[in-house]
Amino acid sequence: MRNMLQNVKEKVCFVIPIHPPNYRFLPNLEKIVRKTGVEIFLVLTEQDPYIEQKYSCFEYIHFNRLQKKDVTNWPTEKKFLGSKWVFDTIGYKYVITCDAEIKLDKVFNHDELFKICDDFFYNKRIYGGGNSADIFQKINEDCMEFLGFDEKCIKKYKDIYFWFSELPIYEKTTFIEFFEEQNLGKRSYVFNHYDHLLYSYWLFLNKDFSIIDWNKLTSNQTMKVNCSGELICSNSFFDMLKEHGIELHWLSFNYARHIKRNYVLLKYHVDRLEQRYTISKLKKVLRALFRLNSLYK
Repeated sequence: MRNMLQNVKEKVCFVIPIHPPNYRFLPNLEKIVRKTGVEIFLVLTEQDPYIEQKYSCFEYIHFNRLQKKDVTNWPTEKKFLGSKWVFDTIGYKYVITCDAEIKLDKVFNHDELFKICDDFFYNKRIYGGGNSADIFQKINEDCMEFLGFDEKCIKKYKDIYFWFSELPIYEKTTFIEFFEEQNLGKRSYVFNHYDHLLYSYWLFLNKDFSIIDWNKLTSNQTMKVNCSGELICSNSFFDMLKEHGIELHWLSFNYARHIKRNYVLLKYHVDRLEQRYTISKLKKVLRALFRLNSLYK
């Protein structure tokens, strides 16, 4: 491998699966590498000489060399197998595994990112919004059932949705234990088996992590987000979390592009704003056509 950092056991990197439709986000990822010095491993389905030559700042993992079975949920399997390969082959202590639709929000360095990972595994707290919608509860339920949670535990925690609340951080020792205990290299995944939810629930079940409903931080709390950090759009709610010592290190570009804090490093779902703009533009065109049609009736 090129340009590998020394003492990788005390290092952190990104593992990001990507396919051709999302190659348009490669300049954003390149900027992260150039500005922060943090390594990004891209998981491609197969070798792509053109892309690998054009974007030589990345390291590349070829998924077709890792998987030996039929694939039912590409994102989860790419993230799990790609992270396992990095831990086994390179030896990083932490891996942050996410999708490609991210952009740099604040320039950070490796030490800052590494401390965020260390703090997460020291504090062992997972925050999300309780009383979430049924669709999110179903995702939680499917993930807990995958790990063999009993019905009482599922009922107690399924309404707290925390996907996208914090960076999806994996730690080497616990991830490898999780991977081997759950036989992840051979299991199949349905759509609702979100990779970091599965790992987080495993940490909760086996490593004394707590799942905390941020809508119940105080007895008289009025501000609530009945979902994950993905739907935070209020500076006031973000300030309230900070008052309770909760710092989220990435936010949705779709909902929270206006929120700026010195501890928010990344914005994700940069594609969702594109979709929203396209839908809005389409609605305007349809309304204009409807008015024009009405004039000629």
